[in-house]
Amino acid sequence: MLIKVISSHLLRMKSPDGGAIVVPKITMPGMGYLAYFTDPSGMLLGVSQADPNAR
Repeated sequence: MLIKVISSHLLRMKSPDGGAIVVPKITMPGMGYLAYFTDPSGMLLGVSQADPNAR
């Protein structure tokens, strides 16, 4: 699945379905952003967003 904007995806994880944010969106300067969450079954997943201008 292609995630273009991490923030909008993470907002959906706060749903009553049971997903939870494990590591909130963090900046990797010069590279982009990274976050980890669990889905309703408890599986740990990660998403990243490339952005060479991230600071």
